[in-house]
Amino acid sequence: MILDNTQKGQWNNLLGLKNPHQYAAALAFQIKHHSEGDLVRLFGSGDIQSAHHFALLADVARANPEKYYWLATREH
Repeated sequence: MILDNTQKGQWNNLLGLKNPHQYAAALAFQIKHHSEGDLVRLFGSGDIQSAHHFALLADVARANPEKYYWLATREH
């Protein structure tokens, strides 16, 4: 991502993982109260950092079962 605001957003997301449970709670809140429609795209390009990070995302999805989640990735 070459745009400054996109890079800043991605860095903020990465830094959010320093407190993973607060990160998951904040993400679940944002999805519940500020997302429109039924589909939630979690990342732009498959940015899962670890198995623990994936588990946190699963917790977020369980907190908002009325949504469908898209997790785009090209990682092997």
